[in-house]
Amino acid sequence: MHIIPKISCSKLMILPPESPRSGVKKDSYEVCEFYVVPYFRKNAIGMRFAHAIFESYPGDWEIKQIQEAEYTTKFWRKTIERFNETTYTEECYDDPYWGIVTRQKFTVN
Repeated sequence: MHIIPKISCSKLMILPPESPRSGVKKDSYEVCEFYVVPYFRKNAIGMRFAHAIFESYPGDWEIKQIQEAEYTTKFWRKTIERFNETTYTEECYDDPYWGIVTRQKFTVN
């Protein structure tokens, strides 16, 4: 799959199902790192890239943002909502590693 120039999205990490690090059930995914080079922001490249990943990996998804990352939280809310009008749940909780985080959960069929 080559929909985005390599330079635009320099870091993406998704924990696969049943990964020793993920501790989640099969067909569950967590976006651990997602970075779009600033030059490519504001033109939906990050959103299109995330949508392509969601389409490729149906199942349960979880995305977290650290406290104080309101821009990132807004990006993920909009990205999830615009993916086939997906509904999601959102909560804030105290993550043992990251501290207070905002987390969205949703399912891709």
